[in-house]
Amino acid sequence: MTPTENTIAIMFLTAALGLVTTMYWRSQDAKQRALTKADEASRQNAQEIQKLRDAVTELQTKVSPLWASVQQRISNDLHHPDVKFHEMDGLLEKLESLTISNGERHRLKELLDARSVDMDPLVTQSQRDSAKIMAIVMEKVVKETAQLANAPLAMVGCVAAKDTDAV
Repeated sequence: MTPTENTIAIMFLTAALGLVTTMYWRSQDAKQRALTKADEASRQNAQEIQKLRDAVTELQTKVSPLWASVQQRISNDLHHPDVKFHEMDGLLEKLESLTISNGERHRLKELLDARSVDMDPLVTQSQRDSAKIMAIVMEKVVKETAQLANAPLAMVGCVAAKDTDAV
């Protein structure tokens, strides 16, 4: 090879090396931009999730005292000194203290249904009405609690789906 051919070969090799180097750094830059975009989406998701948590907490602090107050008033009306009603009284106390299990709640509903039609002279019409109302309120509380528990997850799923479509 002549010196001119060597020079031309070195120039082509230098150009090829420059092209490969440029392509490499552009791909690295594209990866970095994608990571930055993903990080920003992740931060936005975290902020949205926190907003949802705050909203649920606020809702619970508004709804829970309302139902607690309603249950407390009805429960006071349903408490009865007669031994015959001792089981219901115990379950009502557990309901008030929020320590009632699902099985106990179902048993309390059975007792409330029975009390709502009990014509024993010891049971007043007000207590029969309260028993009907308490059964309805308990079911409403269970449904709303389930909705509150599931709503943030559904909303988070929507936020995540929206963000992944954009990325």
